[in-house]
Amino acid sequence: MMIARRQIHTQITQPDVVEYVRHLIASNPAMHRTELADRLCSKFGFRDARGLKQRSGCLKVLRTLEEKGYLVLPAPRARTGPTRPRRLGHHVPSPEGVPGTVGEVRNLELVAVQTEEQMRIWNELFTCEHPWGAGPLVGRQIRYLVRSDHGWLGGMGFASAALQVRDRDRLAGM
Repeated sequence: MMIARRQIHTQITQPDVVEYVRHLIASNPAMHRTELADRLCSKFGFRDARGLKQRSGCLKVLRTLEEKGYLVLPAPRARTGPTRPRRLGHHVPSPEGVPGTVGEVRNLELVAVQTEEQMRIWNELFTCEHPWGAGPLVGRQIRYLVRSDHGWLGGMGFASAALQVRDRDRLAGM
C-alpha cells in the first residue's frame, strides 16, 4: 500500500516515534541516514505503489525534525561518484544526408538507453545541444536516443516528476 508523504510526516513526528528514532541513532552510532530511513520504512510500512521503500520522503521528514531541534541525525556521508554527466570525450558526429521528411529517414529507430556507451552519447547530445544541458533528471527516469542510418538524430528523457503535472497540462490544453 502506498503511503503519502503527509502520512509519513504524521507518523514520524509522533512523540513516541521521535523517541524511537533517537534510540536507534544512539544505539547504532555507525548507522548512516539512508540506513535509518530504510529501517523506518520497513518498520512503519512506508512503501510506494511499486512496493519500494519511500526513503526520500522519510529522509525529508527526518531532516525537518533535525532542523526543529527534535533530534540529531548522523552526519551526511560524503557524496561519491561523478557530479557531472559522464560524457564521450568528443562530440557526437552530426547526422549526414538527413532528408526533409520523416518518412524518408532510413531505418529510424527509438533506442532505450541501457548501456554505458548509450548513456554517454545521450549526455553528450544533451550537454551540447539542449539549452539547459544534460540534466539532471529527478526521480525515476527513462531516456531514449533517436538513431537512423544518417546518424544520431536526438534524444528524449522522461522523469517521474512529469507524472505529477497532469493537471497543469490539462489546464494548458495539452
